[in-house]
This record gives sequence, C-alpha cells and structure tokens, in this order.
Amino acid sequence: MDYLYLASIGAVFVAVALLAEALHILWQSKFSPQARRVGRRLRSMLDPSADPQSMATLLKKRMLSDHPAVHELLAGLAPAVRLDRLLEQCGSRLNVARFCLLSFAVAGAVLVALVLVSAPAALAMAAALAAGMLPLACLVRKKKHRFAEIEQQ
Repeated sequence: MDYLYLASIGAVFVAVALLAEALHILWQSKFSPQARRVGRRLRSMLDPSADPQSMATLLKKRMLSDHPAVHELLAGLAPAVRLDRLLEQCGSRLNVARFCLLSFAVAGAVLVALVLVSAPAALAMAAALAAGMLPLACLVRKKKHRFAEIEQQ
C-alpha cells in the first residue's frame, strides 16, 4: 500500500475521533446533571420570584446595616432587599443603610445649596429629589456595564 493512502486513513480516523470527542463534550456541557444544576441556579438568580427558596440558598445573607436594629427594620422592607440585591449585582461594597444615607446626604446638600441661593422652594425640592436619585442611577448604570462585561466573557 501507498504511504499517502495510509496517512489519509490515519487522518480520517483522527478526525472522526476528534469529532466524536467534541460531540461528547458538547453533550456533557448542555445535558449533564451539573450543567442542568448550573442553568437552574442561573435562572433562579435572574428571576428570583420564580423560586425564592433557591435564592436563599444561593446568596449568603448580607447585613443591610451595621446596626442590628436598623438591619431588622430594613429586612422587613421588600424595596430594601431589592436594593441590596442591586448593590451586590453592581459590585458595590456599600450596604443598604449607607447607600440610603448617601442618597439623603446628596439630596440634602443640593436642597441646602439651593435654599442658600434663594431658589424657589418647588425648584429646590425638585432638584433635591433628582439629586437624591443620582446614586441609584449610577448603580443601575454600573449594573448594566458589569452585566455587559460578563456577557462578553
């Protein structure tokens, strides 16, 4: 037999073996029990209302405040829990109490500054409210940027 013929047969064998291995790896990455479990956890992270029990097992409990009494107060408020999840998703090290304090401080500073320059009360209140929402807008922007980075990986 010719060496070229034997080399062709060997190359075809290697190609078929590599194709079989690639299909096996693809099958395992999509349908293995581990892949199903990871997919289920990712879906529960994206939509926590579907299975709140699994959400509790995935996320460690973060303190909403440094003070236990304030933590208990905030833990009973659903918006505070959603805000904590947003803070965690955007990678912030702030807790909910400090974030709220920051928002109120920004709003208060703008309100005081506008009152000192004798701005109309309605304008001062509207500007203070808008300024108080700036930290939240920054968090949402940071979350979108972080999720875009994760999707690119």
